[in-house]
Amino acid sequence: INPNDAKDLKLVDQIAYYDNIGKIAAELMNKNGKYPLVKIANVSYKKYNWKDENKIAIINASGAIVEGESSRDFLSGQTTIGAETIARMLDKARRDDDIKAVVLRVDSGGGSSLASDIISREVSRYKEDKKPIVISMANVAASGGYWITTDADKVVANENTITGSIGVYTGKLNISKLLDKLGVTTETFKIGEHADAFSESRPFTDSERKMLQDSAQFIYRTFLERVATGRKMTVARADELGQGRVYSGTKAKELKLIDEIGGIDKAIEIAGELAKLNKSKTEVINYASNINTIAELKNDPKTALNSLVMLKLFRENKILAIMPDFDFQ
Repeated sequence: INPNDAKDLKLVDQIAYYDNIGKIAAELMNKNGKYPLVKIANVSYKKYNWKDENKIAIINASGAIVEGESSRDFLSGQTTIGAETIARMLDKARRDDDIKAVVLRVDSGGGSSLASDIISREVSRYKEDKKPIVISMANVAASGGYWITTDADKVVANENTITGSIGVYTGKLNISKLLDKLGVTTETFKIGEHADAFSESRPFTDSERKMLQDSAQFIYRTFLERVATGRKMTVARADELGQGRVYSGTKAKELKLIDEIGGIDKAIEIAGELAKLNKSKTEVINYASNINTIAELKNDPKTALNSLVMLKLFRENKILAIMPDFDFQ
């Protein structure tokens, strides 16, 4: 069930993001929103920095969007965009007074809807601090990769960037007939009628199919609302441009899904202008991606190839990835 239904059924008390938890806890303790909560590991002891205090930070987000930490496959070198990793980097850059603007470089065909929303939320928080954040789309910034761009101040893409794909799909692999053909039998022990709903050894029931469709529709509606708010259009217009349609960067600009055509240099230039920085006194820095080296050493199979990552997301999440409806006019 979706979060709103869970709240209506009193399965949860509130719908909030992780960064709201401290305030909620403080209110429960009657602290009126003021609370001395701090992680000791996050306390920084800043020394004097002789470098320029005006910085533009570049944060790279490349690969399938997943929950948890970013990782890199040890053999293929392919990476994933971990929501916790990118959100933490965005939060750190937003709080750093020396960083006057951020360029988020996105190269992703999508992934987990929840992970995309977590990153999008962190991007939206830049408006609270009035710190500019500009998106630089690389080869692909589609579906979940487009979702995370919707709250930025400006979005820049190359002429041939693949973007859009505002849509949702979900489901599972049903290999029951293949198992029958191979003479393989399965036996399932479960508690609850739908506990094995995502088992690959049987098809969905009609009720499960409806629940999945309702869930996908809820996420699609949320996606449309994010696009409508960020791109200053109606939800109906976002739906016209959505439904899985994929566009080139040139077409996306014409449809007002992005703001400017250009590469990362253009995005940096715009970020500097929004922050009113002097070019000669501004340093551009590359924020470390903090790739999960433990996953590299273990060669975690779920990050071996983007296709396998997408398969995992397909089974466990409402996936936001490129859908096969192209428009490169």
